[in-house]
Amino acid sequence: MARKSYLELSKNDLKYAKDMLSLDNYNPAGRFCQQSVEKIFKHHLELCGDPAEKYIFSSHSLRRLYEAICKAENVEVDKALKSDLVDLTDYYFDTNYPCDFNKDLTREEAEAAVKLTETVHKWVEELSR
Repeated sequence: MARKSYLELSKNDLKYAKDMLSLDNYNPAGRFCQQSVEKIFKHHLELCGDPAEKYIFSSHSLRRLYEAICKAENVEVDKALKSDLVDLTDYYFDTNYPCDFNKDLTREEAEAAVKLTETVHKWVEELSR
């Protein structure tokens, strides 16, 4: 069996997020959004990142991955997007593991997560052109 790419896995995760949203299952929708963004960022970093910075692939921090892409592509960091990515990272941990910050996402938060994920996909596609 061939290795699946980060891009293919990212697109699958976005589809799963939308499926979970349509089933009113908001926590998994948020987690799949986080996973989708993480994987599309790693896909792009495989293409343009500094090979000396392989450590970045062990990160789950969307902020750090985003900053690495901005550095590699020499583009300015969008502070609003960066803030949204911090929240999306939190959705993964706060809805997936027992902790003091457990959260149940609302429909509105899950919808915003899907919209953010679609925005990130478009941004990365534009960078790849």
